[in-house]
Amino acid sequence: GVVVFSMREREGFAAHDAYYEGFASVARELNGKKKLGEVFLFGEKRTDLRLTAREGPDTVTLPDTFGANLGKPISYPSITHLDVAYRKARYLFAVNSASQPVKVRVEGLPEGSITMRDLFGGRTTELSQGEFETSFEPLEVKGWEIKLPKHRR
Repeated sequence: GVVVFSMREREGFAAHDAYYEGFASVARELNGKKKLGEVFLFGEKRTDLRLTAREGPDTVTLPDTFGANLGKPISYPSITHLDVAYRKARYLFAVNSASQPVKVRVEGLPEGSITMRDLFGGRTTELSQGEFETSFEPLEVKGWEIKLPKHRR
């Protein structure tokens, strides 16, 4: 979900317009032509696609600044993902939480002709293998709409 705490203009805060545009762009992606909001709300979570960091950090470690982890550093995977089936397509969203580039292998796709459309870049790719590699810039988010054969939806 997206929660906007406050968009009230404040004295001494010059980034109001930039913050507003950031929230508005997310709203357009969720509710616009791609209907990503429907994918997140009504899609069925799947677990057959796997992402493995091949180059770059496997994990990200942050200090526990709020004491939620008893002051111990918090570690989590540099790449996390969501694999969702919705209507006649599958969707894969992935996030690089590292401040460094990470190269990732995506596995678990069926063999045969698969069409992948980059949801944020618009590029369409045809795959014939059950895996591919992609690179993430620091803190980058990627998403794909995947057209799978009927038996794998």
